[in-house]
Amino acid sequence: MYLFVINGVFIILATYLAVKYLRFKPVSLHSTLPTGRRSLISVLIFIVIAPSIWTAVKLVGENNFERKVIALVEENRLVDNSYIYDYRIQGRHVELFFTGEPLDEAQQQEFLATAANYGIDPSRLSLRVHSIGISQSDMNRIIQEIYDDTEMKMLDKDMRLELLQERLDSLEARLDSLSLKNQ
Repeated sequence: MYLFVINGVFIILATYLAVKYLRFKPVSLHSTLPTGRRSLISVLIFIVIAPSIWTAVKLVGENNFERKVIALVEENRLVDNSYIYDYRIQGRHVELFFTGEPLDEAQQQEFLATAANYGIDPSRLSLRVHSIGISQSDMNRIIQEIYDDTEMKMLDKDMRLELLQERLDSLEARLDSLSLKNQ
């Protein structure tokens, strides 16, 4: 209903301004409006227009903030060994969700300084870090252990395979010697 009233008031205002600009001759069917009614109409128009202007200014500010946040996230997806996987904008506050290695205080301050370069007040940011529980160095150590274990198992299988091949060769040689005796 509010939007309908705003629309109606702006149509009336636009019509009034167009008539004044084009200097149409006034037509009086009855009497002209008294000054008190004109003041009342002006006050009512102001009451309707002022909140719509406030809403428009607020909406433009929120859109600008959202564009800045999107630019920050898109251009800074990776922060050291962490990754921004999601963000949530609520008014002029944003929550950024990270995963990967936890950000230490220096990394967080550096990211907040980067946000300030994008025109985002650091007090409007909340950093939510969801660690996967394993640091990159721990992950590298685990991978190296798996590699070493696999290498040892492969060497053991190679040695067993060589022993089995030697045994097979020896059995084939015995079989050949037995078959020559039987002939």
